Amino acid sequence: MRKIVLKFPNATSKNAIHEYLKEKLELPEYCGNSLDALYDCLTDLCEPTAVGVFLPVSDNDELDIELMCYLEKVKNVFLRAERDNSACLAVFSDEDVWSEEEGGQYAEEDPDEVLSRFFESLDPLNQKK
Repeated sequence: MRKIVLKFPNATSKNAIHEYLKEKLELPEYCGNSLDALYDCLTDLCEPTAVGVFLPVSDNDELDIELMCYLEKVKNVFLRAERDNSACLAVFSDEDVWSEEEGGQYAEEDPDEVLSRFFESLDPLNQKK
């Protein structure tokens, strides 16, 4: 199973986001720089793939609101593709790591540790235990 963590470190433009996705997911060269093309590539996956999608913190001064909204759309594409290709795609997002507590505060758990447990739970060898 392929295990990929997306953190979008250089989300400076829509093109930069798509280039990052192409590199990390090893998408084919013909994959266009659009959400529709991303969805098509994700639903065409034949190899079991687990993807952790972690968006940059919204109070990051270097990210503008338009890019943050676009990144939310990217995450939603992953979630839709997971629904439509559940045999080969499992998506884990920042919402699965940070949970809302009393007063609207968020408790943070180490994402790498949570991802390790998540990926471990998807491993067919562990499911037989």
